[in-house]
Amino acid sequence: MPDQELQLNRTLTVEFRTYSVRVGEARRSGENRDSSLAEELRNDYHTLSLDDVSSRYNTNIKGGLDGSSAAKRLARNGKNVISPPPSNYFKKFIDYTFGGFSTLLWIASIICFLAYQPLGGDAADPTNLGLAILLLIVIFIQIFFNAYQDYSSSKVMASINNMLPSQVIVSRDSKEVSVPTSELVLGDLIHIKYGNKIPADLRIIQTSDLKLDKSVLTGEVEPVNCTVECTDDNHLESKN
Repeated sequence: MPDQELQLNRTLTVEFRTYSVRVGEARRSGENRDSSLAEELRNDYHTLSLDDVSSRYNTNIKGGLDGSSAAKRLARNGKNVISPPPSNYFKKFIDYTFGGFSTLLWIASIICFLAYQPLGGDAADPTNLGLAILLLIVIFIQIFFNAYQDYSSSKVMASINNMLPSQVIVSRDSKEVSVPTSELVLGDLIHIKYGNKIPADLRIIQTSDLKLDKSVLTGEVEPVNCTVECTDDNHLESKN
C-alpha cells in the first residue's frame, strides 16, 4: 500500500537522521554516555587506507575471497540478515507503563486521588479528582504513543529487509559470481552497477561516477556522489 510505504519511509528517514546525529555528537565530544552507540563508535573502516582494509579483513581487494574462506566466515559469523531482537512483551509493557516520566505521573495521580478521598473527607475538592483523572488520561496516551513507536520501529526493520536485493555479484576465487545476499560475508568484494540495491555495509574501493539514492535514509532528493576517500568522521555520513 503506497500510503503505508510512504509512512514507513518517513519513519526510517527520521530514525536514521536522529541516530546519525547522536553518533556524530558522540564522536565530536569524545564521550560515550550511551552504551548502544559503543559499537558504532568503534567503526573506523571508512577512515582506513585500502591496504589497511585488505589487511584488517584478510581479503584480496582485487580478486576477492576464495571459496573456502567465504564458507568458513559464513559458518562462523552467520548469514547477512537483519534479525529483530527477541521480544519480551512483559518487559515492554512495564517500560510503556512506567518508563520515563510515567512513574512521576502515576505518583502524582495517586496523590490527587488520596487528596480527594479519603484525605478530603466531607469537604473533598472535586478539582483533585479531576486532576487525578486527567493525569491518568495523559499516562494512557503516553502508553499508546510508546507502543505505537515500537510498532513503527518493527515495521521499519521489516521494510529494510524488503529493500535488500535477493542476489549480488561478488568476486570469489578471482571470478565474478552471483550469490544470495544472505550469504555475503565480511571481506567480500562486491560489484555494484547502475540500478543495484546496496546489500550490506560497504567500503568503496573503486568507483567511476557512482551515485547513490539515499533518499529513503536521509531524505535527500539528489543522488549522493560517492568517493574512495573518507569525507566525514561519522561513517553514517561519509561518502565512501
